[in-house]
Amino acid sequence: MARILFNSVNPGSYRGEKGGGGSSFGVVDTNSATTTFVDFDRFGIKGQVNWQPALTFADGQRIVVLSIEAGICHVDSTQTNLWLYDMETEDLQPLMVGYRPVPYASAVGLLPGEGRIITGHNQGGVNRHVVSDLDGGNVTEVPLPDDGFSYCLQPSPDGERVVFHTSSRRGGYRISVMGWDGSGLVEVAGDAAHLFFGPTWSPDGEWLCFADCHHHDDAEHMRADLCVVRPDGADFRRLTDDRSHWLSPVYGGPETKGSGSEIPHWMPDGRWVTWVRLKPDSVTPWPLQENPTIDDHFNRDFRPEAARGGTDLCLLDAFSGEIRVVSENEPGVWDFRATPSTDGRQIAFCRSLTGERSELWLLDVPSGEARFLSAGYDEFGVDHPKWIG
Repeated sequence: MARILFNSVNPGSYRGEKGGGGSSFGVVDTNSATTTFVDFDRFGIKGQVNWQPALTFADGQRIVVLSIEAGICHVDSTQTNLWLYDMETEDLQPLMVGYRPVPYASAVGLLPGEGRIITGHNQGGVNRHVVSDLDGGNVTEVPLPDDGFSYCLQPSPDGERVVFHTSSRRGGYRISVMGWDGSGLVEVAGDAAHLFFGPTWSPDGEWLCFADCHHHDDAEHMRADLCVVRPDGADFRRLTDDRSHWLSPVYGGPETKGSGSEIPHWMPDGRWVTWVRLKPDSVTPWPLQENPTIDDHFNRDFRPEAARGGTDLCLLDAFSGEIRVVSENEPGVWDFRATPSTDGRQIAFCRSLTGERSELWLLDVPSGEARFLSAGYDEFGVDHPKWIG
């Protein structure tokens, strides 16, 4: 049985408010399209305004869950909590109880074997990362370079190395690879004029794919190209050259708004990568505010009347440059969060019509047919689908 786990959209989370589906997330059976919502309010844990699935285990049963207390969600003084939730037994247990140096902690990844977890601990503009047991024991700090704010750590398929990007003091975002002890550090992409963002490993660990945004020309970080490089920095290549990848999706209406970076995914065959391709001259219904009164990490106005264009989902051959358009849409349709299944035959994705809620859809890759699965809790919207067994 294949299932998809997804976040419920909570528009108030940007300002630390509880609302919509903030206390629940959904699980969809892809065969029956039956959706089950997990309501964390029933555990009686006070003060949590938002719950999000963060990491999944290979058994398809256990999930690392992040909860956020009152406070603007991206501010490092806001208290977060990490939990291990078992979907079969419905048991909820706290994680990282043996190591919580600062209020704001995030779950980053699991090492092979799934007995060790990578967590980030953010305070005062410094984002420390550690590897530890699930309960926070046996902590080893990851010695990231002293060059700015590093995050988005991704372990290599064999667990021996880690790739990450850094908001660099030298300008731009830079991507680096190293061993967990800091050995063999290589900057594989870096330029003050570029945001090199969101590196992901190919299944065989031989390549990295990532986005490249020209941030001086694109204040909202909307558009990017896709690139690949070897983990030692060799063979850097651009797969696109028209900045058509939708790097920063923003969607929904005032009561269903959401956003977040679109990171390309490798298909299981290690050949194709996902590409959320913007139609020419696309403009979202959420332009940046010129002078925001509150920095809530969203900072956008709702102007659906000015929106145009949309997106298509594509697969891009990382070696030949061949393009496969797998969902070709009419203007006004915004597809994003392309997430392939483990066999590559299906892609879970989110779809939003201009200014409307996001929905979870499922695409059959061989036929190109897509079908609706869920509009989320109380139809507030869906984001960040994850495949589970």
